[in-house]
Amino acid sequence: MDQTGAFQASYFGIGDGAPVGEYKVLVFMLETPPGGGLPVDRFQGRYLNEDHPVATLTVRPGENDCGTIELGKK
Repeated sequence: MDQTGAFQASYFGIGDGAPVGEYKVLVFMLETPPGGGLPVDRFQGRYLNEDHPVATLTVRPGENDCGTIELGKK
């Protein structure tokens, strides 16, 4: 995710997109703590529950735009 919140889906490698299909959207954002150390999830796992995904998306052949996904407080 960039500073504007834009992102690209990746499946096998960075920027390769996602194969056609149905997807559950889960979100995490790794950040290095001040002073160093191992990266931690900025959202503390709030958006990583497969039973309650942030969104579901359908990827079709060609270019896809998932619109805006709002992350509310959980």
